[in-house]
Amino acid sequence: MMARILIVDDHVGFVETLSRTIKDLGHCPIGVFGGCEAIRAVTKKRPDLILLDYMMPKLNGIETLSRIRSLPEGKTIPIVIISAITGETLKKRTLAAGGNKTLQKPIDTETIKNIFTEFL
Repeated sequence: MMARILIVDDHVGFVETLSRTIKDLGHCPIGVFGGCEAIRAVTKKRPDLILLDYMMPKLNGIETLSRIRSLPEGKTIPIVIISAITGETLKKRTLAAGGNKTLQKPIDTETIKNIFTEFL
């Protein structure tokens, strides 16, 4: 099954690199560059999984996550927060906002495969 994976990050290079990896793994990447675009993509593209950067301008990952969870289409999609920041605080905030997991950047292919196994 080819899943639609929404990648949300304000760094174009990260979105492009992750998109290539996801495509190589047989899935369909959907790249967007901010929280507002992510919210629109959830309603229009209906992704099967969201990989969401934490540190973004305007809406950060937690704010974006909360808004996605308030949408009828966004209630059950697995959402993974990705960040260079580590620690229990971000994990707790992610879970409190309805996120499923946090991952630390950089992300390798094995990590992506594990996420797919866990959530798809």
